[in-house]
Amino acid sequence: MELKPEELKDKQFRKRIFGGFQPQEVTEVLDKAARTIEQKEKQILSLEAELRGARERIRQLEAMGSKLMDTIKETENSKEQRMLQADQEAQLKIREAEEEARRIISETEMKGKRLLQEADRQYRSKMQNLHQKTQQANEHLDMLNERSNDIYHQWKSLIDSTQTEISKLKKLQKAPLPEGSIEKNNSSTTNSVEVSEASKA
Repeated sequence: MELKPEELKDKQFRKRIFGGFQPQEVTEVLDKAARTIEQKEKQILSLEAELRGARERIRQLEAMGSKLMDTIKETENSKEQRMLQADQEAQLKIREAEEEARRIISETEMKGKRLLQEADRQYRSKMQNLHQKTQQANEHLDMLNERSNDIYHQWKSLIDSTQTEISKLKKLQKAPLPEGSIEKNNSSTTNSVEVSEASKA
């Protein structure tokens, strides 16, 4: 039977006739006290063991929690680093694309300018050749016109001269002439024909 502290405190021992307490009662109380103390010590040891286990469990949980927090922080840091790295790579690719676009535009503009300059040069050269050919054609046409005018005037002069001679011959045919005059007129007519042939030449 467990001995309660108040029982031990309020316990009254019967006194012996010759003084002192009854040894049997004292022994029984001491035995109960010893058993109670032993049980309490076992309970204390058990509780201390449970407490140590609980503390160890708490320590383990705290360690796990701390490790988990570190992992979470590392994950967040890693995530931020990856995001930062991805952003930097994206910015780098954008800059490279912009530089490539500017290079292509610059090369295209330079090629366009060269093509325009070459086209302008060819156009000017062709226009110059055309102008020269046109000028030569005009000069040749002027020469032909001049030559045509000369030929026209020569033929007109020849025709006029021929018509004059024909008119003279007609007049001579209408009126009979002396023999000497006929020879003179024949000689004049012969000279006129020679002049006309010389003009044709």
